[in-house]
Amino acid sequence: MNQPTLVNINKLNLMDSKPSTLAMKVYREIHQDIRSGELPPKQHLKTDLLKDKYNTGTSPLREALARLASESFVTAAGKSGYKVSPISTYDYEQLIGLRRYLEVKALKSSMILGDVDWEAGILVAYHRMIKLTKLDLEDGRMYNEKKEELHRNYHFALLASCESWWELKIITNLTNHIERYRRVLGITLNTSSSDYHKVQSEHHLLMSAVISKDFKEASSILDQHRKRTYDLIREKLETV
Repeated sequence: MNQPTLVNINKLNLMDSKPSTLAMKVYREIHQDIRSGELPPKQHLKTDLLKDKYNTGTSPLREALARLASESFVTAAGKSGYKVSPISTYDYEQLIGLRRYLEVKALKSSMILGDVDWEAGILVAYHRMIKLTKLDLEDGRMYNEKKEELHRNYHFALLASCESWWELKIITNLTNHIERYRRVLGITLNTSSSDYHKVQSEHHLLMSAVISKDFKEASSILDQHRKRTYDLIREKLETV
């Protein structure tokens, strides 16, 4: 595995779901609940309620909220603590504009530097994503979260050999925010729908173009792949 890929995976640690500290565990649980919409935009995050919900103490909770604030998932609410960050069309346009620029840039870098281990990582991530079924996880919520995780991992695998891990760190945060918009607004694809199969077909075409080092084709597929979701979110934002 080439050096950029090793550095990026080790530093970002995106594939490791095991929390190393109690504060990190709480952070990840709240982060997931904000992304999924279980904690909706503008909801006040009262300390006592959060301590009960996440079975934690004041210190780990404070540390988790501080990290979430640094990533703009929560905002300070004066003396009342924190609240979940609001959503808006303006904010959303900023998110997708920046991710679109950085993701294509990172993809090009990754395709130039990627080696056979990078290619293998993409194939494994793709296989895991398309093979997940509801039968694997009886709990519907767990299935949805696993599906989201595997989708994120697949797109990360495409970029894993990018020269700059800072770019990947920023892209990851942007992606998490965009996921929150999509899920808060109720935009999901039924696995039995024709649109879902079209999206999965795009994933395969994108993988093939990336591994073939055809940047023009890969960037075109990625742009169209992302644009569909961007447009759906824009439409929903206009109605809220």
